[in-house]
Amino acid sequence: MAKAWLNLYAQFTDLSDEDKRQLFEAIKNDVNTEPKKIIGIDEGIRQSRFRNDLACVHCGNLRVKRNGTYRERQRYLCKNCGRSFNDISGTSLCGTHNSLSW
Repeated sequence: MAKAWLNLYAQFTDLSDEDKRQLFEAIKNDVNTEPKKIIGIDEGIRQSRFRNDLACVHCGNLRVKRNGTYRERQRYLCKNCGRSFNDISGTSLCGTHNSLSW
């Protein structure tokens, strides 16, 4: 997670002052969000990560099937490597015990 944070921070420092301000405002508005909006965030993450094709985050194979849900989050199973993942697997939110509402 430290490497992901460093990459994110490096991208942040490259932004203009106005872009930094807009990003800050967007994050501030999302911190105290409603449950319906959190579902929208989940959907946004899913569409962003898998906009071309749903691929395994572990091996990159496209042979993936839905594998139920856990805590209202869709799970997937890779038919190639046999590993399961969800929409936030491999992101900076992976492994946190907090919901997207912070």
